[in-house]
Amino acid sequence: MGKQAGLIVLLAGMAALLAPHTAGAAGVPIMPDRIVLKSDANITGIRVTRANVDGITYKRLDGTGPTKTLSPAEVKEISWGDAGQFRRGMAMYNRATPDLEGALRLFRSLPASGPRDYWYGPLRRLMIGKCLYRLKRYDDAIPFFQDVERKYSQSMYVITAIQGLARCHNAKKDYKKAADAYAKFDPRGTYNRAGDPKPYGKMWQWRGREGMAQAYAKIAARASDAGKIYAGLVKGTGAALAKLPADLKADTKEIRGINQRALVGLVDVLKNAKKYDEAARQIEQIITKIDDPSARAKMYATLGEIRSRQAEKAPDAQKTLLRKKALIAYMRVYILYPDNKAERRKAMLGAAVVSRLLNTPDDARRAKRLCRELKAEFPGTDEGTQASRILQLMGAR
Repeated sequence: MGKQAGLIVLLAGMAALLAPHTAGAAGVPIMPDRIVLKSDANITGIRVTRANVDGITYKRLDGTGPTKTLSPAEVKEISWGDAGQFRRGMAMYNRATPDLEGALRLFRSLPASGPRDYWYGPLRRLMIGKCLYRLKRYDDAIPFFQDVERKYSQSMYVITAIQGLARCHNAKKDYKKAADAYAKFDPRGTYNRAGDPKPYGKMWQWRGREGMAQAYAKIAARASDAGKIYAGLVKGTGAALAKLPADLKADTKEIRGINQRALVGLVDVLKNAKKYDEAARQIEQIITKIDDPSARAKMYATLGEIRSRQAEKAPDAQKTLLRKKALIAYMRVYILYPDNKAERRKAMLGAAVVSRLLNTPDDARRAKRLCRELKAEFPGTDEGTQASRILQLMGAR
């Protein structure tokens, strides 16, 4: 065979290799897909053939070798080989300082359907919704998340769409609708035991139920339902932690966090129901079990609030003792958890208020110092504004 004939055969072979991997009518060869695992390991040189809630299947790009399957819970993201202009939008969205308006314009300008619509269709709608959510255009975002759920109910992206829907309702303070959205992660109500992970896996059951409980806790008439869900979460995650299934070992830290936040959530429910004595006793029972920093900080901040509320209605002889107990709880957050900004600023304000009420020279100096720090560290927040008012009342700046 001559050199020219050999070259023709080689080119024909290459064309045959690429033919099964072209992007529809456009005829553009698909570059390899890439799967990034939760461990940050990469699976490269592949073509994903399915990506839904039951599993993600893939083969080598050249079609050889066995088909392999991953659980969606194992996957951090998929970089699609036929993404084309879609990549530009993702890059704009994922920048350290994101260009949300630019990404939104690009995603909207792309065709409604793409080369492999099982990923393109839901992901385009999802990304439009996520841009709108981050731009605080919640009413505009909701239909896009709902569209993913209706049209692509089996897509792996439906999970993120449901989460986006719940977050939009939360941001609008429509907590009933937020709870209804979170409930979709566990339609069979099996979150209170370790097994039966349908439909989206055990972690999403627990995440959904935690979001549901947090939403119900903000609705006075549903507070008891929040308490029941928190109790179920304590039971279900506790059973898993006692005998952790192999497929959940990588999520141990998050499971423990949900378990401990649920314990604290039970305290919140009691506090909001003004059952202060019962709430304080619950904290004493669980305090040694809490090692998650965010849950522990919240617990101490809650204890400070409970003691302050108790002091308001206590006889004069008990007020000082209860306020000192509140101060100790608040100062634990202030000193031990400086990185937990949300609880820290609440605790600083609570400690300043209590210090002012204790009304000794040392306490007054502490109140002023905390208020000045609050103003400097958290300008523009409600706590910073209240700190300014306290300083004015105390004749200070």
